[in-house]
Amino acid sequence: MSTQPHHYRVPAWTVGDRLRKAREESGLSQQELADAIGVSRNTISNHEVGVGKREPQTLLVRAWAAATGVSVEWIRTGHAPSPPGTPSRSTRRAQAVKRSDTELMQKRYYGQSHNLAPALKVAA
Repeated sequence: MSTQPHHYRVPAWTVGDRLRKAREESGLSQQELADAIGVSRNTISNHEVGVGKREPQTLLVRAWAAATGVSVEWIRTGHAPSPPGTPSRSTRRAQAVKRSDTELMQKRYYGQSHNLAPALKVAA
């Protein structure tokens, strides 16, 4: 028996794959989806198999997402959208920099880091 580790290939999903998966998971046939969003069944089929190397138009993706109950972001990128109110990575990074700048200022002017929140509440 070989002790070599198995190397598995994980195929990347294309936009067409995600379009098909969204339709299948919603329980719609190609014809039902076509009727729901006002395009031909051939249009649905062509986008699912990636005929023509163009990305589908935004209007089509939005209609497809609405009809199947998935997000436009997932269809386009394969990533689920962040829950409402969740800061983006760049926002979290900016907040971390802001906190570290505040701590540095507090150390510089007060000799050590202080929690200024109680003082700010009293002043307000």
